[in-house]
Amino acid sequence: MNRRIKLAVWILVAAILLGEFLWVWIQCQEDRKEPNADLLFAVEEQGIEPINIEVRTVHGNEALFGVTAEDFIRSFNSLFERDSGRSYFPPLEDWSGCSYNSGIHSQYPAMQFVFSEDEKIYSLPTVTIYTPMEQRAIQEITVNFDEHSYTEAGYQRYKQLCSYTLKVFFPKLSEDAVSQICDQVIAAGNQNVFDSDAWFGSGAVPFALFCRDGVGIYPYFAIGDWQRFCVIPVTEEIIADFKQKGVEIYEIQ
Repeated sequence: MNRRIKLAVWILVAAILLGEFLWVWIQCQEDRKEPNADLLFAVEEQGIEPINIEVRTVHGNEALFGVTAEDFIRSFNSLFERDSGRSYFPPLEDWSGCSYNSGIHSQYPAMQFVFSEDEKIYSLPTVTIYTPMEQRAIQEITVNFDEHSYTEAGYQRYKQLCSYTLKVFFPKLSEDAVSQICDQVIAAGNQNVFDSDAWFGSGAVPFALFCRDGVGIYPYFAIGDWQRFCVIPVTEEIIADFKQKGVEIYEIQ
Protein backbone atom coordinates (compact mmCIF):
# COMPACT_ATOMS: atom_id res chain seq x y z
CA MET A 1 0.00 0.00 0.00
CA ASN A 2 2.80 2.41 0.94
CA ARG A 3 4.49 1.63 -2.36
CA ARG A 4 1.32 2.50 -4.26
CA ILE A 5 1.02 5.81 -2.40
CA LYS A 6 4.66 6.69 -3.09
CA LEU A 7 4.24 5.78 -6.76
CA ALA A 8 1.12 7.95 -7.00
CA VAL A 9 2.96 10.88 -5.41
CA TRP A 10 5.88 10.51 -7.82
CA ILE A 11 3.49 10.40 -10.78
CA LEU A 12 1.72 13.54 -9.53
CA VAL A 13 5.01 15.42 -9.08
CA ALA A 14 6.19 14.32 -12.53
CA ALA A 15 2.91 15.50 -14.06
CA ILE A 16 3.23 18.91 -12.38
CA LEU A 17 6.83 19.33 -13.55
CA LEU A 18 5.90 18.25 -17.07
CA GLY A 19 3.05 20.75 -17.08
CA GLU A 20 5.36 23.58 -15.99
CA PHE A 21 7.89 22.62 -18.66
CA LEU A 22 5.23 22.60 -21.38
CA TRP A 23 3.94 26.02 -20.23
CA VAL A 24 7.43 27.55 -20.40
CA TRP A 25 8.05 25.94 -23.80
CA ILE A 26 4.77 27.32 -25.18
CA GLN A 27 5.60 30.82 -23.90
CA CYS A 28 9.00 30.68 -25.60
CA GLN A 29 7.36 29.65 -28.86
CA GLU A 30 4.95 32.60 -28.56
CA ASP A 31 7.89 34.98 -28.05
CA ARG A 32 9.56 33.63 -31.18
CA LYS A 33 6.55 34.09 -33.46
CA GLU A 34 7.06 36.39 -36.40
CA PRO A 35 5.29 39.75 -36.11
CA ASN A 36 2.02 40.02 -37.99
CA ALA A 37 2.84 41.47 -41.42
CA ASP A 38 -0.45 43.35 -41.68
CA LEU A 39 0.10 44.90 -38.26
CA LEU A 40 3.65 45.92 -39.15
CA PHE A 41 2.41 47.54 -42.35
CA ALA A 42 -0.23 49.48 -40.43
CA VAL A 43 2.31 50.60 -37.82
CA GLU A 44 4.78 51.67 -40.50
CA GLU A 45 2.05 53.68 -42.16
CA GLN A 46 1.57 55.50 -38.85
CA GLY A 47 5.27 56.34 -38.64
CA ILE A 48 6.18 54.12 -35.66
CA GLU A 49 5.34 56.26 -32.64
CA PRO A 50 6.28 59.57 -34.29
CA ILE A 51 7.25 62.49 -32.09
CA ASN A 52 6.79 66.13 -32.97
CA ILE A 53 10.30 67.56 -33.18
CA GLU A 54 10.13 71.24 -32.38
CA VAL A 55 12.55 73.55 -30.62
CA ARG A 56 11.49 75.52 -27.58
CA THR A 57 13.37 77.71 -25.14
CA VAL A 58 13.83 77.60 -21.40
CA HIS A 59 15.52 80.06 -19.02
CA GLY A 60 15.25 82.77 -21.63
CA ASN A 61 17.34 81.59 -24.57
CA GLU A 62 18.41 78.00 -23.90
CA ALA A 63 17.02 75.54 -26.40
CA LEU A 64 15.35 72.21 -25.75
CA PHE A 65 13.21 69.84 -27.77
CA GLY A 66 9.48 70.02 -27.27
CA VAL A 67 9.43 66.29 -26.51
CA THR A 68 10.22 64.49 -23.29
CA ALA A 69 12.67 61.75 -22.46
CA GLU A 70 9.69 59.39 -22.19
CA ASP A 71 8.58 60.38 -25.72
CA PHE A 72 12.02 59.54 -27.08
CA ILE A 73 12.09 56.19 -25.29
CA ARG A 74 8.69 55.20 -26.70
CA SER A 75 9.60 56.21 -30.25
CA PHE A 76 13.03 54.53 -30.10
CA ASN A 77 11.53 51.32 -28.69
CA SER A 78 8.85 51.17 -31.39
CA LEU A 79 11.56 51.32 -34.06
CA PHE A 80 13.79 48.81 -32.29
CA GLU A 81 10.90 46.43 -31.63
CA ARG A 82 9.84 46.55 -35.28
CA ASP A 83 13.25 45.18 -36.27
CA SER A 84 14.22 43.08 -33.23
CA GLY A 85 10.92 41.99 -31.73
CA ARG A 86 11.61 43.60 -28.35
CA SER A 87 12.03 46.98 -26.71
CA TYR A 88 15.53 48.26 -26.03
CA PHE A 89 15.03 50.87 -23.29
CA PRO A 90 13.28 50.34 -19.95
CA PRO A 91 11.09 53.14 -18.51
CA LEU A 92 13.00 56.29 -17.57
CA GLU A 93 12.63 55.58 -13.85
CA ASP A 94 14.84 52.51 -14.32
CA TRP A 95 17.72 54.52 -15.81
CA SER A 96 20.60 55.76 -13.64
CA GLY A 97 19.87 59.41 -12.85
CA CYS A 98 21.84 62.16 -11.17
CA SER A 99 21.71 65.94 -10.94
CA TYR A 100 24.35 68.52 -11.90
CA ASN A 101 24.79 72.22 -11.27
CA SER A 102 24.75 72.82 -15.03
CA GLY A 103 24.08 70.98 -18.27
CA ILE A 104 26.41 70.51 -21.24
CA HIS A 105 24.98 73.57 -22.98
CA SER A 106 23.11 75.06 -20.03
CA GLN A 107 24.27 77.14 -17.09
CA TYR A 108 21.28 75.98 -15.04
CA PRO A 109 20.88 72.79 -12.94
CA ALA A 110 20.18 69.73 -15.07
CA MET A 111 19.41 66.03 -14.81
CA GLN A 112 21.36 63.29 -16.52
CA PHE A 113 19.82 59.87 -17.19
CA VAL A 114 22.10 57.03 -18.35
CA PHE A 115 21.21 53.56 -19.64
CA SER A 116 23.45 50.57 -20.33
CA GLU A 117 22.35 47.07 -21.28
CA ASP A 118 24.81 45.76 -18.69
CA GLU A 119 26.86 48.16 -16.56
CA LYS A 120 29.41 45.41 -15.84
CA ILE A 121 30.32 45.10 -19.54
CA TYR A 122 32.37 48.20 -20.32
CA SER A 123 32.54 47.47 -24.05
CA LEU A 124 28.81 48.09 -24.40
CA PRO A 125 27.69 51.58 -25.47
CA THR A 126 25.47 53.72 -23.25
CA VAL A 127 22.83 56.35 -23.95
CA THR A 128 22.50 59.57 -21.95
CA ILE A 129 19.57 61.98 -21.87
CA TYR A 130 19.98 65.49 -20.43
CA THR A 131 16.98 67.48 -19.23
CA PRO A 132 16.36 70.62 -17.19
CA MET A 133 16.03 69.93 -13.48
CA GLU A 134 12.39 71.01 -13.37
CA GLN A 135 11.07 69.06 -16.38
CA ARG A 136 11.85 66.12 -18.67
CA ALA A 137 11.99 67.92 -22.04
CA ILE A 138 15.19 66.94 -23.82
CA GLN A 139 18.21 69.25 -23.87
CA GLU A 140 20.57 66.71 -25.37
CA ILE A 141 20.95 63.02 -26.14
CA THR A 142 24.33 61.36 -26.44
CA VAL A 143 25.21 57.84 -27.54
CA ASN A 144 28.51 56.90 -25.89
CA PHE A 145 31.18 54.33 -26.68
CA ASP A 146 34.28 53.47 -24.64
CA GLU A 147 37.09 53.00 -27.17
CA HIS A 148 39.39 51.74 -24.40
CA SER A 149 37.23 48.63 -23.97
CA TYR A 150 36.81 48.16 -27.73
CA THR A 151 35.12 45.09 -29.13
CA GLU A 152 33.74 44.84 -32.63
CA ALA A 153 30.35 43.76 -31.29
CA GLY A 154 30.24 46.75 -28.95
CA TYR A 155 31.20 49.14 -31.72
CA GLN A 156 28.53 47.75 -34.06
CA ARG A 157 25.95 48.17 -31.30
CA TYR A 158 27.14 51.79 -30.87
CA LYS A 159 26.59 52.48 -34.57
CA GLN A 160 23.19 50.79 -34.38
CA LEU A 161 22.10 52.98 -31.46
CA CYS A 162 23.29 56.09 -33.30
CA SER A 163 21.23 55.04 -36.29
CA TYR A 164 18.05 54.41 -34.31
CA THR A 165 18.47 57.70 -32.45
CA LEU A 166 18.75 59.53 -35.76
CA LYS A 167 15.66 57.73 -37.10
CA VAL A 168 13.63 59.07 -34.18
CA PHE A 169 14.48 62.64 -35.15
CA PHE A 170 14.39 62.11 -38.93
CA PRO A 171 11.70 59.45 -39.52
CA LYS A 172 11.30 60.34 -43.21
CA LEU A 173 14.95 59.78 -44.13
CA SER A 174 15.77 56.55 -45.91
CA GLU A 175 17.83 53.82 -44.25
CA ASP A 176 20.73 54.61 -46.57
CA ALA A 177 20.59 58.33 -45.75
CA VAL A 178 20.55 57.67 -42.01
CA SER A 179 23.46 55.25 -42.33
CA GLN A 180 25.51 57.74 -44.37
CA ILE A 181 24.92 60.56 -41.88
CA CYS A 182 25.91 58.36 -38.95
CA ASP A 183 29.05 57.17 -40.71
CA GLN A 184 29.98 60.75 -41.61
CA VAL A 185 29.50 62.07 -38.08
CA ILE A 186 31.32 59.15 -36.41
CA ALA A 187 34.21 59.34 -38.90
CA ALA A 188 34.51 63.09 -38.32
CA GLY A 189 34.83 62.47 -34.60
CA ASN A 190 37.53 59.83 -35.10
CA GLN A 191 39.50 62.17 -37.36
CA ASN A 192 39.31 65.18 -35.03
CA VAL A 193 40.17 64.02 -31.51
CA PHE A 194 40.52 66.60 -28.74
CA ASP A 195 43.38 66.60 -26.24
CA SER A 196 43.00 64.88 -22.87
CA ASP A 197 42.32 68.21 -21.13
CA ALA A 198 39.13 68.74 -23.19
CA TRP A 199 36.91 65.94 -21.97
CA PHE A 200 33.18 66.17 -22.63
CA GLY A 201 31.43 68.36 -20.06
CA SER A 202 29.71 71.65 -19.39
CA GLY A 203 30.53 74.18 -22.11
CA ALA A 204 31.95 71.59 -24.51
CA VAL A 205 32.48 73.04 -27.99
CA PRO A 206 32.60 70.52 -30.86
CA PHE A 207 34.71 71.03 -33.96
CA ALA A 208 31.71 70.42 -36.29
CA LEU A 209 27.91 70.59 -36.19
CA PHE A 210 25.59 68.87 -38.68
CA CYS A 211 22.15 70.54 -38.89
CA ARG A 212 18.70 69.93 -40.33
CA ASP A 213 15.24 71.20 -39.35
CA GLY A 214 16.14 72.36 -35.85
CA VAL A 215 18.19 69.25 -35.04
CA GLY A 216 21.94 69.45 -34.55
CA ILE A 217 24.29 66.45 -34.49
CA TYR A 218 27.92 66.55 -33.50
CA PRO A 219 30.67 64.09 -32.58
CA TYR A 220 32.83 64.59 -29.52
CA PHE A 221 35.90 62.53 -28.78
CA ALA A 222 38.82 63.43 -26.51
CA ILE A 223 41.88 61.37 -25.60
CA GLY A 224 41.07 59.16 -22.62
CA ASP A 225 37.34 59.94 -22.79
CA TRP A 226 34.36 58.19 -24.38
CA GLN A 227 33.44 58.68 -28.01
CA ARG A 228 30.09 60.48 -28.31
CA PHE A 229 27.38 60.97 -30.91
CA CYS A 230 25.38 63.97 -29.70
CA VAL A 231 21.95 65.32 -30.69
CA ILE A 232 20.82 68.80 -29.62
CA PRO A 233 18.10 71.31 -30.56
CA VAL A 234 19.41 74.23 -32.60
CA THR A 235 18.14 77.64 -33.66
CA GLU A 236 19.68 80.14 -36.06
CA GLU A 237 21.12 81.96 -33.03
CA ILE A 238 22.68 78.78 -31.63
CA ILE A 239 24.19 77.88 -35.00
CA ALA A 240 25.61 81.40 -35.34
CA ASP A 241 27.07 81.16 -31.82
CA PHE A 242 28.75 77.84 -32.58
CA LYS A 243 30.09 79.26 -35.84
CA GLN A 244 31.54 82.25 -33.99
CA LYS A 245 33.37 79.82 -31.71
CA GLY A 246 35.04 78.23 -34.74
CA VAL A 247 32.70 75.26 -35.16
CA GLU A 248 32.35 74.02 -38.75
CA ILE A 249 28.68 73.98 -39.79
CA TYR A 250 27.30 71.41 -42.23
CA GLU A 251 23.75 71.33 -43.59
CA ILE A 252 22.24 67.85 -43.84
CA GLN A 253 20.46 67.48 -47.20
